[in-house]
Amino acid sequence: MDPTSIIVKFFSAEFGSPNPSTGKVDDWLEIIKGAEKIEGEDPGYRFRYSSAVTQIFVVIAERIENKPWATIFEERVWGNMTARLSMQHHLTPDGTSVAHGLLSTTAEDFARFGMLFTPSWDKAAVKPVVSAEVLKRLQTAGDPEAYKRGAKYKDQIEEFGESPLMNSYQFDGVFEDGALWKHGNLGQGIYIDPARDFVGIYFSSNGYIAPYGEDKMPGYLRRAAKFLAGE
Repeated sequence: MDPTSIIVKFFSAEFGSPNPSTGKVDDWLEIIKGAEKIEGEDPGYRFRYSSAVTQIFVVIAERIENKPWATIFEERVWGNMTARLSMQHHLTPDGTSVAHGLLSTTAEDFARFGMLFTPSWDKAAVKPVVSAEVLKRLQTAGDPEAYKRGAKYKDQIEEFGESPLMNSYQFDGVFEDGALWKHGNLGQGIYIDPARDFVGIYFSSNGYIAPYGEDKMPGYLRRAAKFLAGE
């Protein structure tokens, strides 16, 4: 809600919209370069979520591979899937994929992506995409104590009716049983439960306006996975 904040200026620049406080269109990468350390807090102490962090990894991957992110994703992920349609990567004014959220695909293909992390990957791809080693890393790399110190911890309890163990890489919640959860803006998300061989996704245009826009779908997806597993 603060037009002078770094995150509002970052999002405005990504969309090619004028900075609300100056009326000029900024360079999104230059905006991020202006981020400052939080005084009195060491890195890793508290889980702080930001789409800007995700977006930086797009730039890192592109510079390492010397390819656009859409091409990297096509070669390593989407091109190995039995997806029915393409994934559309929406771009910043300078042509960088906004991979932290502005991706478009069908709900069915969204679910197929989640299946890559489950034993039923072969129903959604022609060869393995997520190795057992990578999955294990995703399920164990977080810090439970740092997670509890962050704002997402309370939100996840409200959404699931129980607490995930931690966050890990791009996943907002990882449960003790290895289930993975990622929340999207305005009422969308994906729940991946490898142990129960279950994937649940949803999409809506439900804006969050407290206290009327609480998102309870995550809890229903986890409960459905347990129910189908006979628990």
